[in-house]
Amino acid sequence: MKLPLRNIFFLFLFILGGCTPRPWGNLATALQEESGKKLFATLQSHHNSCPPCLIADMKIVAENHFGHRAVQGYIELMAPYSLKFIVNNPFGQPLFAFAGDEKGFQLLNTRDRLITKGTLDQFCTAFDLPTALANNNWPLWLMARLPRNTTPLSIRTDKENRGLWFFLPESENNKTELLLVDPSKERILTRIIQEKEQSVLRLDYSYPEQKQRQHCQQPTGIVISELDFGTTATITISHEEQSDNCHSKQFRIPTPGNYTNTTLR
Repeated sequence: MKLPLRNIFFLFLFILGGCTPRPWGNLATALQEESGKKLFATLQSHHNSCPPCLIADMKIVAENHFGHRAVQGYIELMAPYSLKFIVNNPFGQPLFAFAGDEKGFQLLNTRDRLITKGTLDQFCTAFDLPTALANNNWPLWLMARLPRNTTPLSIRTDKENRGLWFFLPESENNKTELLLVDPSKERILTRIIQEKEQSVLRLDYSYPEQKQRQHCQQPTGIVISELDFGTTATITISHEEQSDNCHSKQFRIPTPGNYTNTTLR
């Protein structure tokens, strides 16, 4: 089944794009490993105490040899799984709205008066997107936070001495997560998702300059690279506001009575 609005979802076309040198180095020494385990535990403690919700403006720009696409809207996140992204027209009226969590997604298309529902796997299949996107952890990824209740399997050095690489256990969908953490500022610099030891997604984070360390600092820039067709996707987050006051009901899109409901099979 092929759905409309594929230009919008070009912005989410994060496909593996060839082999690149591995940025991690040797296994950590005993002293480095001890320090790394303490760093990981500290960071995990900080992230577990951070506000679970974020509201912000978000712009996505995707570029490759075939052209340039951009879309801007606002996003609502609730760790660990809930996400809503809304694109408005110049008059403030919604054009598209996407909401997803661990159970599935809803897509509102006001132009065609259509509500589409299904699982994230079905969403990726319908829009010809890589299965790596069918992941419930996007709120944690966009907020640059650690997965909950996990312990690194191994720790390695970084070839450019930017920090330490943490290799996390394989997830249920056979993906492995690798994290580059800056020990001095206690924040994630790079996140790589691997499948069968091949990168399927890479996120590089940038943060605003701060005079003091902030344990819940939100990245304002995320670059998705190593993509098919030489694609680079850049996410810019602004006017961000963290909050403890959010509820799962916020991440449901009401179905207007005059809209057609479509459930993917």
